[in-house]
Amino acid sequence: MKIDNNQIKEQDQLQVLFEEINLLLNEKIKHEKQKTLFQKETMDRLKKTHIKKDDLFEDINQDVRTKLVVIKAYADMLNSQKFGDLTTTQQEKITKIQESADDLTELFLKILERLKNIKEETPELKVYTTSVL
Repeated sequence: MKIDNNQIKEQDQLQVLFEEINLLLNEKIKHEKQKTLFQKETMDRLKKTHIKKDDLFEDINQDVRTKLVVIKAYADMLNSQKFGDLTTTQQEKITKIQESADDLTELFLKILERLKNIKEETPELKVYTTSVL
């Protein structure tokens, strides 16, 4: 069987075309791998940030609530006149401190409840990878 020049040309053209397709596919695969790696790194950073946020909130929660308990306890002791008699003005001011501490406690509990609801409503972040071939 004899191969003529036209057949060789067609085979060469097909070979070049296949090589170009292969190069394009390899570039696409490389791009998808880079994209997937970037998504994974971004997700890892988001998860770490989420954990840090939760830790920070827990610290703030503990600190604020502890301080409010101390303020309320001292105001109660002062108002009960365990440390001596108070003037009417002093009693009014201490009552104002108690009311403000109660308001802050209520506000803080509302914030806690809202953050809890947000956390429950927030879907878990997931990364899905797919193959391009």
